[in-house]
Amino acid sequence: MMCIVIGVFFSVFSFSQVGIGTVAPSSAAVLHLKTANIGIVMFGGFLLPIVTEVQQALIPVTVSDDGLLVFVKDVGTGKWCLDIYDAKQDVWRSIKCV
Repeated sequence: MMCIVIGVFFSVFSFSQVGIGTVAPSSAAVLHLKTANIGIVMFGGFLLPIVTEVQQALIPVTVSDDGLLVFVKDVGTGKWCLDIYDAKQDVWRSIKCV
């Protein structure tokens, strides 16, 4: 019974960061990703969700989703862009297109 009480106490009153590829995530980050390290070679990347413009329009964004990122890759429209959700204006903004 004591273990359950201690577990509940720490789960309610503790804050933590998530680290992938690191055992010491930055306290300033909610999610800390580190590249793979094989010998002296470091590599890796972060792959955002890839959606078409139709799929992007179906994402149920709200004010709390300000800053949400997706990569729009739409063969039909030719759009290949990194888009960010602007909750203040309730629009998706292309911040980098290739």
